[in-house]
Amino acid sequence: MSTLFSGIELSLRALLAQQYAIDVTNHNVANASTPGYSRQGVIMVPAMPWPPISMHPPGVRGQFGSGVLILGVRRFTDAFLLGRLRAAQSLLSQSTVERDALREIQGALNEPGENGIAAALDAFWDAWQGLTTDPASLALRSTVREAGERLASLFNTRAGQLTQLRRDLDGQISANVERINALASQVADLNRQIVAQLGLGNQPNDLMDQRDQVINEIAELTGAFVAVQSDGSVTLSIGGHTLVAGYTAFTLQAQPDPANSNLVSVTWTDNGSAVSFREGEMRGLLESRDTTIPAQLAELDTLAAELIARVNAQHRLGYGLNNATGLDFFSGTSAATMSLSAALSDLSNIAAASAPDSPGDGSNALALAQLRTAQVMNGGTATFNEFYGAFVATIGNLVDDADAQVNDYQLLTDYLTGQQQSVSGVSLDEEAANLVKYQRAYEAAARVLTALDEMADTIINRMGLVGR
Repeated sequence: MSTLFSGIELSLRALLAQQYAIDVTNHNVANASTPGYSRQGVIMVPAMPWPPISMHPPGVRGQFGSGVLILGVRRFTDAFLLGRLRAAQSLLSQSTVERDALREIQGALNEPGENGIAAALDAFWDAWQGLTTDPASLALRSTVREAGERLASLFNTRAGQLTQLRRDLDGQISANVERINALASQVADLNRQIVAQLGLGNQPNDLMDQRDQVINEIAELTGAFVAVQSDGSVTLSIGGHTLVAGYTAFTLQAQPDPANSNLVSVTWTDNGSAVSFREGEMRGLLESRDTTIPAQLAELDTLAAELIARVNAQHRLGYGLNNATGLDFFSGTSAATMSLSAALSDLSNIAAASAPDSPGDGSNALALAQLRTAQVMNGGTATFNEFYGAFVATIGNLVDDADAQVNDYQLLTDYLTGQQQSVSGVSLDEEAANLVKYQRAYEAAARVLTALDEMADTIINRMGLVGR
């Protein structure tokens, strides 16, 4: 049967439960701005009721309640939504890296502009055209040489900038490999702590939040797949190879690849196989380093090589003021190696004439100037300038497409972040309401305890005084 003291015990449970709920609410408020924190809530259930004990049917049917129990502290999170958010963030990181690399390429070309290759090409053709007016003029010959030097220098600079961009991305890849290894070790360690706490019957919500934060970063970098195990640990894998399993973290390594200009290749330490990054920042870095930039360098090299070959072929047909013939104007075979021929240190070797002993003949200079309009690129369908203009326009289109893709992924990520925050985020207004609710419940339980105390005082101190 219910007794006065069982009522006191019931009130005590109520006080402790509401105090616990207030503590959890305070924890939520304290972490309202903590990145990765998931809102928590106390799970309260009625304690096991008990029937009246009697040899005869009790006067009161039913069971007597015995108060409230705390089953645990719930962590508000949605695994499915979190997985979608990680996938979106991974794609956003990849597209952002690729967009930024394209912007770097576009910035390196510096087109349109006075210091661009297009302007230098125009100046080069104009210099040859100007030489036709006075082929014997050393000043005009000097202009041709300077225009050639300027053009070759710009090709060298652009190729050097793109090559340096590859090296910069390569350095970021190496740094990311170290970061991924460190994060994987953290996940393995957190797995150990979480499994241990779950084994003790505890709910390690804050440790799980920390692990999710680390996993989010790994997913952004690598697009890793996440699987939660029955013991509470998680398994991470990249491209089908395990990165973290239980308490074990497998590592990646970045080693110079002689077949790729000594840029690093990323492999698994355990078996040496290449890491297959299907998405994420690492995929974007590798795609930009090994595909996007080399493709643009190849276009630049194609233009430089054809320009060198055509100008040299025509220049070799002409004669200089000193009757020198068969000389190249440029040396090199690519944008990086293009330079002015050493023979042109003597301005007399510039072959403006089509015949020897013809200082006033500028017909070969005219033929060189007319290369401006010669359709020798793209299988004879474009001039040098048109080919380069299309090249620059293509880069611009790629940048626009990349901007649009980043914007799309950003919108998706923002939407999913909002959805995730609606589940896991802390609302200070809601917490304030909860605090008032728990405070009033605590006060009510305290009032009941006070009433029971007064009843006990009556029984103990005021009863049994008859006859005095």
